Amino acid sequence: MISPKLTENIRRIFEEENRRIVFWNDADGEFEDALDKLDLPGVSLLHLGKTGPLAAKVLLEIEDTTGKYLVYSPCPEPATEDDWLADIRFYSRPFRADQASMMLSELGLANHALRTHLGRYSAFFKSQERLQRLKKWVQPQDTEEDIDLKMMAVLAKAEQPNAFSILMRLFGEMAREINQASLIPTGAWVDMEKHGLANSFWKLMAGTFGYAETNSALNDLLIRLLVTDFARGLKGECPASLRHFLLGERSLALNASVFLSQWRNHGSHYDCYNGLGPTGKGIEN
Repeated sequence: MISPKLTENIRRIFEEENRRIVFWNDADGEFEDALDKLDLPGVSLLHLGKTGPLAAKVLLEIEDTTGKYLVYSPCPEPATEDDWLADIRFYSRPFRADQASMMLSELGLANHALRTHLGRYSAFFKSQERLQRLKKWVQPQDTEEDIDLKMMAVLAKAEQPNAFSILMRLFGEMAREINQASLIPTGAWVDMEKHGLANSFWKLMAGTFGYAETNSALNDLLIRLLVTDFARGLKGECPASLRHFLLGERSLALNASVFLSQWRNHGSHYDCYNGLGPTGKGIEN
């Protein structure tokens, strides 16, 4: 993703430093797919992956000796002895950027130690839509856990960045599946796994409900929440056949009932909850 800040930094080199040629070696190719979003009036983009170093050398030193060029390569800078453009680099200006640093600045985060953490989610930040939604929730003092929670909320299209809102969206998707009896996770959950946020999600569930199973799964979590809530409403003991479904952390079991109560009474999500009951297809373990 090309942010306005990144474009501004490149433009400043050409305009304020009066440079004709700027080399940008994007070692991991993080920005290659978004180069067309660069807004650099009077500057031509020269992509070494498409033009080639020899053709670029002819262009810059023979065919056009006055035009301004941003010379981009989705590779690390080559060793001097292997670089056809080494002499041009000598009198030109290098530009360096990595997506994690740009995102740190774009999100206004105060903790620069988060740069490494953000770098793990480069695919997430390639979407301008996801970035803009995340920015609405991010605070300068956010921690790694805060950022992960808010990225999960973005992927789930949750109303708020909290465990209950995220779960309502995930369970809602499951309840709407045609094959509801097996509750195959799709949509937001697949996105969370793809973007490396599954572990963060299960840590959130452990901290919220005490759910910490070796083979964690959304349908198993849902069953345990329902059974735990059911058991809390009984006057007597929970039937022996259901006890193995109870959430282990008694101090957090109340959260299961609070969550399910909010889900049942939520104006936008109650219908998905009802679809899991007797009138719906139900769930199976």
